[in-house]
Amino acid sequence: MGEVAGQSAATLEKEIQKLSYEAPAPGSAQRTGGMWDRVASWFKREVGMAYLATADPGAKDRDWARVMDQIMSAKSGETLRRWKIAAD
Repeated sequence: MGEVAGQSAATLEKEIQKLSYEAPAPGSAQRTGGMWDRVASWFKREVGMAYLATADPGAKDRDWARVMDQIMSAKSGETLRRWKIAAD
């Protein structure tokens, strides 16, 4: 998950421990739900990155200049001229 996510996980763990003592307090359920959403989003991202790495191994090295070149290779005439202006 990375260093930032690891730090965030430690922070969430402390918040969850604190909430376990406050469970009956108003608003605790909403805060717990918000923490769950953050944790779940980390795993969704990891799964997506793993899928992308498998489906398109070159994706992590691709930059916008290469994408624009690919798009412009299919253009011609006035349309190509406009794309070149947009790319600069």
